[in-house]
Amino acid sequence: MQVSANEILHTCRKAALASGLTHDRATDIGEAITWLEQQGQKGCQALTKMLDEADTTPPLNIKIKDKTLTITHHRPAMEGIAAIDWLIANPNKSIKIKKLTHGLILAGILGAREKQANLTFQTKPKNWQSGAETIEITLKKTNPKKNQPQKTINIDPKIWKKLLTQAQKTYVPSSEKSRKSGAGAGLTDND
Repeated sequence: MQVSANEILHTCRKAALASGLTHDRATDIGEAITWLEQQGQKGCQALTKMLDEADTTPPLNIKIKDKTLTITHHRPAMEGIAAIDWLIANPNKSIKIKKLTHGLILAGILGAREKQANLTFQTKPKNWQSGAETIEITLKKTNPKKNQPQKTINIDPKIWKKLLTQAQKTYVPSSEKSRKSGAGAGLTDND
């Protein structure tokens, strides 16, 4: 099923909101999934898996020592986004992640941030998505990567339906009162 990048962004954002993530984190996740899909990766499928086991409890497993932020149990939507923002604010430091969950989502967050902030992250080991025990992320001082997005994005219809169902949990039920207060389609042709 062909889906636009804009549809992916907003549907994934709403699905993340419905799972309990805050607006800022949900937006970051929507951007990450869109970036992954534009690179030909199965971001929507990874998101449905992550949302199925969503854990939005506050992080209790972060330590800063010397110039390294260490995360001992990493959830991309929780510690991942905050840690990457910390690294951007502290470019001479690094992040060390142990027990990474949902590595593809983290790759999407890194890719979307590289695109937004015009920077490049460096990871050790380079093949960390294939099951590395510990990864380290630093900011690289070279020019950012130029990823060419896919022209068409195809999503498995079953995955897309699951995300739409999750996103619909954020919709307000239709009523005369909700329409008069501005929800849904306009009341005149000039809206």
